[in-house]
Amino acid sequence: RDVADEPKVDGDVALGDATTHIAEMRPMALHQLLPGRFNSILFLDLLLAIGVVRGALRRPIHVEHIALALLGMALAFTAHRFRAAWGILCIPIAAGSDRSDRAESSWMKRAAVAALVCVPLVNWNSEQRDPTRGFGLGLHTDGYPVDVAGYLEAIEAKGHLLNHYDDGGYLAFRLGPDVRIAIDGRTPGFFEEELFFQIRELQRNAHARARFEKTYAPDMILARRDQPLCEDLMGADHWQPAYAGVDRILFLRRGFRTDIDRLETIERCPFALPRSPSCVPGRREATRRDLRRLLAHTPAGVYGQIATSVFTAVCERDPSSATRWSAAALATGTGRHEVWLTHARALVAAGRPEDAIEVARQAEGLDKTTSSRVLRAWIERATGRTSDALDTLRPVVEELGDRLPVATRLEYAELLAEDGQWRAAKLQAERVLWVVSSTRARTLLNRVPPADGVAVPRRVDRPARSK
Repeated sequence: RDVADEPKVDGDVALGDATTHIAEMRPMALHQLLPGRFNSILFLDLLLAIGVVRGALRRPIHVEHIALALLGMALAFTAHRFRAAWGILCIPIAAGSDRSDRAESSWMKRAAVAALVCVPLVNWNSEQRDPTRGFGLGLHTDGYPVDVAGYLEAIEAKGHLLNHYDDGGYLAFRLGPDVRIAIDGRTPGFFEEELFFQIRELQRNAHARARFEKTYAPDMILARRDQPLCEDLMGADHWQPAYAGVDRILFLRRGFRTDIDRLETIERCPFALPRSPSCVPGRREATRRDLRRLLAHTPAGVYGQIATSVFTAVCERDPSSATRWSAAALATGTGRHEVWLTHARALVAAGRPEDAIEVARQAEGLDKTTSSRVLRAWIERATGRTSDALDTLRPVVEELGDRLPVATRLEYAELLAEDGQWRAAKLQAERVLWVVSSTRARTLLNRVPPADGVAVPRRVDRPARSK
């Protein structure tokens, strides 16, 4: 496509997003407030209706409360996007205080009791850190670009930043007005509606990105690692990665801020911590320089700390330092299970398997995959706990079935053999050989005792494909 083909870009943007999101901008009709089915009513509306009726019977309704309710109604009929504003602005009517002083005193007592109950729980939560609960003190560092904002503050950045829609509010709060963001949650009241659609489209469309650059000329782009935009920028000559976080990578336009060194070893967007990073002399020094750049501006950055932990463990063979770096990453409150598993591996290398098992067990609540349980089973097997390892791995085998990775199935077969379950071990080893040629699987089959009445095959051939 040609960048000058503007009608085509407009069509891509409008058809790609407007069909889904333009309804939020349209006025709301009266009949749309009534639920078509009983189960489609909003429970918030129902509770507020009960509260308003109850409040009107027990308390005087103030003029300002009625004004807020009318304002909410006006917003709801202005655009679908403000539908929830009606319910929110009715809260003063539903939650107003009673007329009697006795009721006011009772309310104060209830508030005091609630505070006395909550304060110890909050303190306990801050001391007993458990990421699986999903709540606690402090900022949710996994949800907001805290590390990137800290980096831009450290380098005193000024200019135009193309950002993701969900990141705009926090970035404007931390960096404005020196850094001008492209969009945030104030759309459509503050930003143009077409800009909203363009930014959504350029996350996956290189042609839309080129059109945006031509129109707005951004100096910086903050791309999410899981979006096609990030890979597109990696291959662009006029954009260079300057900072890497767990979920985002910051790109600077070539020629902008020439005093800032670019990252040399960040070549891929998907977040993955290599088990064995390249330790050849040239690559090793470049990686060390990149890690120093990351930590120099944001010492508490999760990605810089956990990447340093992996590099220290593999290339510098220092498990103690690796454990300290990974522990520092966990101290930020991150809920990324990859970070927790890296800390568990560092603990194993440092000779602390008991602590590693506990960390892997905590990571299971954060992991939507089975990697945490597989790692815990590996640690339990390494410490001679064959039965515990089998109990940990067996649910994984049953859950994944034929989708179980070959390496995990082979590990399970060897565990079964160590536990004396030779028939089951033979079955799992044969299933491995149906997929790949494995010396470990053949060795296991050769070890099957003939006393179990199991024939010991020398070779398991794959079935011939039908023509």
